[in-house]
Amino acid sequence: MGCKEAFCEVEQTDHHFKSINFIKEDWDEATLMYNGWKVLKELRKDFDNLVDAAYKTANVYFPMICNIFLRLVHLEKSDNDYILCVASVFRKYFDRFWNNSNLVLLIAVILDPRFKMDIVKHFYKEIYGNDSNTHLKKIIDEVTNIYKKYAGSTNNGIATSELEFYQDSKCPPGEAFNILEW
Repeated sequence: MGCKEAFCEVEQTDHHFKSINFIKEDWDEATLMYNGWKVLKELRKDFDNLVDAAYKTANVYFPMICNIFLRLVHLEKSDNDYILCVASVFRKYFDRFWNNSNLVLLIAVILDPRFKMDIVKHFYKEIYGNDSNTHLKKIIDEVTNIYKKYAGSTNNGIATSELEFYQDSKCPPGEAFNILEW
């Protein structure tokens, strides 16, 4: 898109080029398409990073996935029909991925002593806005139900309140943190 000035200059000096007759709306449309493709290219890169073997843990996957979700939500608000169409195709594949893996990722993130519900609340407020509390309640209920099933299957008398206690305790911040020792 840095060529706009060059085209405008050629338009002034070459009478044959004037027949193309670019108008402001054409440039606006081209700029919108260009910026949309840049965002889609970044999305593609993010999708590729999700399947890269270098990213293995939920604490890395979850923020990446949420950032992709946020970009798609933003693209779906575009005024350009083409960008909307492409975003909806990406969103269809993303939703299938999200629906198949979000509970597993959420449990791993919630049980990670570095994050717990804080990171989930942060991203859900950005993604779902005013509906975030509804989605968060659903997650908390699902995690609690899974924990109750686990606690009921053991013979050591684990109480449901232990999950709440765990969520209230935070690990010390720092790079030397070892999750297995905690």
